[in-house]
Formats: sequence, structure tokens, C-alpha cells
Amino acid sequence: FITVLEAVSQITRAPAETPREQTSQKDYSKQIDAAIEQLKQPITLSNPHSCWLQLRLLYSMLHRTGKRSGTIHAMNQISPKLAEIKHSVIPNPGEDGQFHTIHSVGQTVQVLPTKTRPKKVMFVGSNGHRYQYLLKGLEDLHLDERIMQLLSIINVMFTKINRNEPWSYEARNYTVIPLASRSGLIQWVEGATPLFTLYKRWQ
Repeated sequence: FITVLEAVSQITRAPAETPREQTSQKDYSKQIDAAIEQLKQPITLSNPHSCWLQLRLLYSMLHRTGKRSGTIHAMNQISPKLAEIKHSVIPNPGEDGQFHTIHSVGQTVQVLPTKTRPKKVMFVGSNGHRYQYLLKGLEDLHLDERIMQLLSIINVMFTKINRNEPWSYEARNYTVIPLASRSGLIQWVEGATPLFTLYKRWQ
């Protein structure tokens, strides 16, 4: 456990690249180091629970900050480079058969209150349209991408069937773009109800 905390400490000591990282280092670096030190050298061996005092304090600080900061954050605090993008030549993600570039990036980021804390971001295309995506971390999206590709192939097959049917078959899909082995973008689908929400209602 101490090894994990020391790894976290090394991450927080890395040079900050954004205002958000600078704030986090200022607020939590000393407390993380204090928690590690207390675990290594307890105040008293007769009271093992005392080893966790600084760690509990760190947890309380993080919990309070999460509640206070809310779910909407300014893009220029999280990633100034993305916030400054204007008239770029970067292709808009997830478009097939069309070529539009990213004109700008939305100036706010919404953090969703789910397990991996995904971020809802928006791109403004060169065609003037707004494209919303969910930026997910700590999750491999390659399988999701393959499933969406399979649904696209099924839709191609349906086009032949639909010619001879009074109604049309279609598998609704959305864009999934893996950015790395543990992160990626998922196209935001408006008006959809997550299965988990239905499950919670059923409970």
C-alpha cells in the first residue's frame, strides 16, 4: 500500500503542465507525503489506527474538494492547449465520408458522477456543427469500437434486405474512438436512457 502511495507522490511531484495540476500539487502534495511518512513511522505502535489519521485527512480533503468544485470545469484550467485551438486542421473525430476539421473546443468540461469520472467535451466543427463526446479513461474501448464496426457492417447488409421490405431495419450505433490502451472518445447520444438508469428504477 505504501508503494502505491509513493507512486502517487511521484506523479504529483512531476512538473505541472496546467493550472489545474498546479492547484492539485499545492493542495495535496504535502498531505500525501505526510500520510506516507505516518504509515512508515507510526506515532505509537500500541495504537495501529493512528497510522491512518493522515490518510483519512487526505480522503476528507479530496471529498470536500469534489463536492465544492462541482461537475463543470473550465477547459483553460484543465488543458490550456485545447482551449486555445482555433481554425485547426485536425479532422473532426468519428466522421465517415465527410471531412470537417475542428474549429474550436468547448470552453467547459462536464465531469459525470460515475465510477471512472468520464468527461463530457464538445468540439465545434468547421461546418459550424457542435459535436459532443465522452472522454473516458481507465477503460479499453477497442472492444466497443469493434462492436460499432460490426453494427455498421450489419447496416450495410440491411440495405439489401430493406429494398424488398415495406419497413426498414437498422442497427443504431455511435462512434467510438480509442485514443490509447486505456482511454478514448465515445460519441454523446442525446435522449438516450442508460441501462444502469433503468436498472436503478427497477430496483
